[in-house]
Amino acid sequence: MLDSVETELWKKPPEPLLEKVAQLLTADKNEWTGTATELCEAINADVKPNTLTQKLNVNASRMYDEYGIKYENTRSHEGRQISLTHDSA
Repeated sequence: MLDSVETELWKKPPEPLLEKVAQLLTADKNEWTGTATELCEAINADVKPNTLTQKLNVNASRMYDEYGIKYENTRSHEGRQISLTHDSA
């Protein structure tokens, strides 16, 4: 016999890196641009820069849905740049 019904939608477990990135952007500072290495230092992440970039690439839509942060990873002759923008509009 069925005792209870699961009515809550399944939610992905929290991603600590996304939380740290979200804390980096505030009402006063809604943009950040730099390298993956600089981002690791800025959020005090205990991961390698390439691992951080990989996680952000995989979770870009989740970061926007849950935190309203747009993530871009661009490459120029100076190297790779990560751009984070809080979409507060």
